[in-house]
Amino acid sequence: RILNKGEAGDCFYLFQRGRVKCRNIAAADGPKPEVTLEAPCHFGERAFTEGWPRAADVDAVDACAGVALSGDDFREVLGGSLGDVVDRTRALNLALR
Repeated sequence: RILNKGEAGDCFYLFQRGRVKCRNIAAADGPKPEVTLEAPCHFGERAFTEGWPRAADVDAVDACAGVALSGDDFREVLGGSLGDVVDRTRALNLALR
């Protein structure tokens, strides 16, 4: 298990290899079905940016490689605003699918 629903959201995750399954997903309009994310992908941005508890359980489906960035790490490594990086990452993920 990578994340447990309800934990503090102090890291943002970027994966370069592997797949993760998000389960027990909470959303404002009700629970969501489970989702499998395939690298390159990111997750944890909502808890990371808003300071909310984690909204889902996340498990590795197979061998994964990536990084977990704290707020300080994020600013040092990626610079700029988290929103800009998340937007660019989402665009890249869509282009690669």
